[in-house]
Amino acid sequence: MPTEPTTAAPPPNRPAWNAPTVANPQVGRVGWLTPAQTWRANGGKW
Repeated sequence: MPTEPTTAAPPPNRPAWNAPTVANPQVGRVGWLTPAQTWRANGGKW
């Protein structure tokens, strides 16, 4: 019987494209968001 406390399993490694879209453009592995992506992320507002 182990005496160490059980730890939660690490979260699964998700691909970058599975991350939620953010309103603020952030530099990712492929660079800045395009104007169209920024427009969609902001809900159609600049």
